[in-house]
Amino acid sequence: ADTSTILPQILNDLQQSEVDSAYLQMESAYRDFVDAYALAVPQEFTDEMGSLLEEVKQNFNFFGVLTKEEAQLCALAFLETCFDGNTSLPLDSTAKGTTYQYATVAALALRYYGIPARYVEGFTVKTQENFNISATAENAGAWVEVYQDGVGWLPLALTPGLESLAPE
Repeated sequence: ADTSTILPQILNDLQQSEVDSAYLQMESAYRDFVDAYALAVPQEFTDEMGSLLEEVKQNFNFFGVLTKEEAQLCALAFLETCFDGNTSLPLDSTAKGTTYQYATVAALALRYYGIPARYVEGFTVKTQENFNISATAENAGAWVEVYQDGVGWLPLALTPGLESLAPE
C-alpha cells in the first residue's frame, strides 16, 4: 500500500472518530437527562406499591442495587403479580384494566427497579397495504418505552393487545 491509498483511509478514520466522539458526548448528556427524568417515582406510588415491589425483589434474593437483568426480572414478576385481579392498583377507580393503567404501573415499576422508562400515549395501527384509516379512540392506547444507551427509546409490549402489532 502506498501513501495515496493509506492517507485517505487515515483521514476518513480520523473524521469518523470525531463524529463518533461528538455523538458519544451528546448521548452522554442526553443519558444524564434521562437518568434525571425517567427514573423518578412519585412518592404516592412508592407508598401504595412499595411493599409489593420489595417483596418481589426479596423473592429473587436480590438486595442492594440491581443489575439490569435483575431489575428486568423483578419488574416482570411484579407486573404478573399485581395484574392478577386481586391487587389494588393506581388508577383502579378511573382506568382499571386499560392500557393506560398497565402502562402507568409498568413505567413506574421499571423506574422503581432502576430502569429508565417513560409512559407513552398514541395510536396503534395494524400493518396493511393501501388503506385509509381514521384515528379513533379504538386505536388509542398507552405503552411503556425503556431507554437503551446508545440506541434511544424502545417500546415494550407489556400492555394487553400490543404484542400482536408489527414492530414498525
